Amino acid sequence: ERNPRPAVDRMIDLLGRVPGVDPLPCALLGNGRTDVSMATSVLSGLQGYPQISPLTSGAPLDDKSQFPLFGRVIPSSDGVAVPTVLWFDRVLGVRHLAVLNFNDSYGNAYVSALQRAVQDYAPRMVLKTINIPRTAEADDIVQAISIAKETKFRYFFTTIGDKYEQVLEEAYRQGIAGTGQHQ
Repeated sequence: ERNPRPAVDRMIDLLGRVPGVDPLPCALLGNGRTDVSMATSVLSGLQGYPQISPLTSGAPLDDKSQFPLFGRVIPSSDGVAVPTVLWFDRVLGVRHLAVLNFNDSYGNAYVSALQRAVQDYAPRMVLKTINIPRTAEADDIVQAISIAKETKFRYFFTTIGDKYEQVLEEAYRQGIAGTGQHQ
């Protein structure tokens, strides 16, 4: 669910259970979206219940003063961005990197984390971000790859999991991916 309201309403219902009448939770399983988990974690934390999220990666939830009982089973965007930037910088020697991301909370948070990591750990690296609408159509992908091609960069990174095949095929069509020897 992308809208926090139903999750907040459900959280209020769970936290309003009557001891001795209704079964009480011992912990709560959080949503996979950062904005939803932020809203529900405030409520659960105020009532003393831990909330564990299986997919939320937004760095704002790392703030234990605001979300003292929030936990996650995957690293935050910041936790992934630093080793990614270090790998591009120190292992591959990349000085120019373009990032294609969905223009949504996950993609934007990841790009922000990459920008901070570049600033802190690879200040000589130039990072160009290319946003693609979350509901990308073929034309959006063609346009994003055209922008990537115009950079003349050799290294590209993407957070677009469910459109990666279309992105790679278009990058190949525009001549910025593959050697041309493999089909």
